[in-house]
Amino acid sequence: MRRFIDLQVRFPETLGEAELLARHLRKLCFKAAALTVSTPRKPEGLQAVREVFAKYGVDAPLRLNLKPKSSAELLEALRAHRRSFEVVSVVCLGKQAARQAAKDHRVDTLMFPSKAVRLLDEAEVELARVSGVAVEFSLSMLLKLGEALPAYLAEARRNVKKALKKGVPLVFSSGASDVYGLRAPRDLAAVAETMLDLPDPVKVSTVSHVPMAILERNRGKLSSSFVELGVRLLGDESRG
Repeated sequence: MRRFIDLQVRFPETLGEAELLARHLRKLCFKAAALTVSTPRKPEGLQAVREVFAKYGVDAPLRLNLKPKSSAELLEALRAHRRSFEVVSVVCLGKQAARQAAKDHRVDTLMFPSKAVRLLDEAEVELARVSGVAVEFSLSMLLKLGEALPAYLAEARRNVKKALKKGVPLVFSSGASDVYGLRAPRDLAAVAETMLDLPDPVKVSTVSHVPMAILERNRGKLSSSFVELGVRLLGDESRG
């Protein structure tokens, strides 16, 4: 059975908004939604919000969107804040930061807004392939493009094909800022298929397997037993 996750939903400002989001996400059959902030600090009321989501059976990992202006700024932010968030994404605005983000395994997804989609070139795809970083598109970002959407999609489709050939994972999220921006997971998958020209097996994985794998991998890294990739401490119960 598939587990659907919306990897980008804005962190609610009030518990009432959290209740609406959680209830609606449950109706849409999501198992999880990454609550997203753009400043590198844990929001007030995080535990209370998570309890609201838990009441509806919706997991609520915390996500940080970074918009670094340079590779140095990105590296500093990752060192300081990576372990405070279950998902960390980079909005690529310039080549230097985009290249660094694509090759850094501490980054989970790369997003390319507006004209920055040109940064998603062959070099970027190859770096993402090696590091395991996913490329992400969101419905809200696409809807904001207006008249620029056709040109953006033409470029995005070319580069998504390169990413798929290289085995780079893709994520499609709602990017919802409120309950009205949410969509059912298969509706998101259908939009991804239409706009990005994705094949059937890939489109559904963008809202299920790929984002869920990111979350589970990161929770493993954040556990107390994690040392580095491939190395874990054994608990007392495992010692003979």
